[in-house]
Amino acid sequence: MKTTTPKKNITMKNSILFAAALLLAPCALLADVDWTAYAKSIDISFPGYTGATTLTDFPVLVRLSAARNKFDYSKCAVNGYDLRFSDAEGNLLSHEIDTWDTTGESLVWVKVPSFDASTKITAHYGYKGAGQPPAVTASDVWSADYVGVWHLGESSLPMKESSGVSTDFSGATNTVVYGADGVVGGAVDFSTTADNNYLVAENDDDLNGLNDFTVEIWTYQNAFRTDSSYAALFAKRNGGYSQESFFAYEDNSGSTRRRAFCFNTVSASNTRSTIWGSPASVGQWNYYAYTRTAETGSLTVYKDGISNATATTSLRGSAFSGNATLKLGGGGGQQAFPGKIDEFRISKTVRSADWIKATNDCMTDKDFAMYDIGNDWAWYSHKFSVTFSGYEGSETLTNFPVLVKVSEGTPSGFSYADCLTANGGDLRFADADGKLLASEVDTWNSNGVSLVWVKVPTLTASTKITAYYGCEAAPSVNAASVWANGYVGVWHLGDADNQTQADSTTNHLDFLCHDKEVQNVDLAVSNGAVGGAVGFNKMGNDYGGLYLLDTESKLSGFMDCTIETWMCPTNDAKGSYFLVNETTSETGPFCLALSSGKSPRMMSQTEGMTKFDYPGAFDTSCTVGNWHHVAFARTGSTGSLGGYLDGVRDITKSTTVGRLVSSTGQVVLGNRGVTLVTWASDRYINHKYSFLGYLDEVRISQTSRSADWIKATSDCVTKANFATYSAAREVTRAAVLIFN
Repeated sequence: MKTTTPKKNITMKNSILFAAALLLAPCALLADVDWTAYAKSIDISFPGYTGATTLTDFPVLVRLSAARNKFDYSKCAVNGYDLRFSDAEGNLLSHEIDTWDTTGESLVWVKVPSFDASTKITAHYGYKGAGQPPAVTASDVWSADYVGVWHLGESSLPMKESSGVSTDFSGATNTVVYGADGVVGGAVDFSTTADNNYLVAENDDDLNGLNDFTVEIWTYQNAFRTDSSYAALFAKRNGGYSQESFFAYEDNSGSTRRRAFCFNTVSASNTRSTIWGSPASVGQWNYYAYTRTAETGSLTVYKDGISNATATTSLRGSAFSGNATLKLGGGGGQQAFPGKIDEFRISKTVRSADWIKATNDCMTDKDFAMYDIGNDWAWYSHKFSVTFSGYEGSETLTNFPVLVKVSEGTPSGFSYADCLTANGGDLRFADADGKLLASEVDTWNSNGVSLVWVKVPTLTASTKITAYYGCEAAPSVNAASVWANGYVGVWHLGDADNQTQADSTTNHLDFLCHDKEVQNVDLAVSNGAVGGAVGFNKMGNDYGGLYLLDTESKLSGFMDCTIETWMCPTNDAKGSYFLVNETTSETGPFCLALSSGKSPRMMSQTEGMTKFDYPGAFDTSCTVGNWHHVAFARTGSTGSLGGYLDGVRDITKSTTVGRLVSSTGQVVLGNRGVTLVTWASDRYINHKYSFLGYLDEVRISQTSRSADWIKATSDCVTKANFATYSAAREVTRAAVLIFN
């Protein structure tokens, strides 16, 4: 049975051990630490950060385990006492151990002074120097305007406050369950007994009279309440509207479920400001953040790191200042929250959109942090090689994503039983020099064919890579970096039975299927061109499609671009649209459809134009019931538009020279975008232009791909001998001879 040390016990113990050092140098972060006094180190980078700004003093989550990054607990002091972190210049960084688990994964918060996608830090452990390791102060991780941080992972009260500013949750009403599985470590479950369960923290002046502020909370909702009452998330209020600092609850009173955030100001009289965001997703963790700007009265709700709702209120000035206790999971005169709560935070500043997105992603995105521990291919038990003699191009392609296919007995000798980690988690690839390559598992099917995308630094007909597997602690790979070579959106469309079809790039531009569209969109098609696919027009009424939740500027404004997809029309698809980013009819960056005779065409609008260019359709048609690779490559400086069908150039057309317009329109897959109508009878996308068939592997690049690139993209999926595999065999470990 796994034993996990309670979160806050670790921090308290470290504080005691460091007391003597702190008396001499309180909160000192030394730039001249002798890092050679540590036996072990792990370099950590954060390619999953997608923000445009550099964040200051950002608390990032680091995960340490033997499986993830070969962290050797036997070399680390008890409870991580000697664990330290440094930045690229060797400066000591503050950290707080959230969870220490020597049999699994340990979770550590590290404050990074300057944080962006290029940031690198190092974890050090196995201290062998004289005296004590350099002192750190756990609460300093939360010094960047936090006034309350509760990890909620303790196994009993009190629930400690980590910033050192506010008070612990020291009391509870009725019975709650502590130590439940959280989004990070442990959490508190409020759903186990009768209504009106909540935790209580005594009043603290630092939580009163806030001007600008941000409140963040992670929730796991078991179910929606069936009555018309409100379920409180948190509350700091003495009574009604006139005595409310802030209050959040789930609104069950109407036909549309939603989450409300309310607050009052010192000057307001028996009134409050309220903003409503989208409801939780039942049965999964959701991150909500609420920001308020005093000067402008602006309120914003974020769900899972993305702006969800905004409002402007007439209430200005500081929030109501009273002596109310802080309640979590209930209170405020409302019912208990029906689920679990974790990571509750309050700041006296308006956190930026980049900060909030990074907070969400560092806790949920397995590729947010990358751990560089080097690599020893002797760790693996089996290997096979792959060559690409089927590549026909004369050009050497750089950082090209090839498709590798395996199944039981193919290549010869390959067995799923030799993989030691679920879902291909230990399958790794190396180039001819032994360098670890980026890879992404598209489909893992231990009863059939598994598909993996691998980024090859240079692709020619003589390129050779080696696949390794059978390792208990394979190094991390950043799947998103497979698509770092000019791609701005890559959708495999294989997320079966999932209304979110994920984007594999670092932009995370996921396509969504609205509840109203599930009946008309088939999300569980298994026989796609590569793994799974999405089918449209399921009911035969020409409605339905997927959409991006927000207008996304990253998919417009290109000088050069390439747009490609695999499609399988099911009948005469004249006038059906398969990928659209448009503002109004006949305007927008691009619009892709099938014209008469199932011939693909691309329409586009360039800066300064008033409507789409109509350069003409393919000369060749797609055949019904067959998969085809369709690609359009546009060069803005010449206006040239090349159209490719199954890797072969079909047309060359002229369009207006220049940059595509920057869109403020809706991006839609499998239909037109112009007008989306929420809750319109039995549908959400109110256009009768649905694609009549199936789509797979949609990709958008901000570069004009070459003819060789596009041909190789098509061939690596369909050409039987594009890749040639050697037989799998056991890795031979070199013998070491010792002569005395």
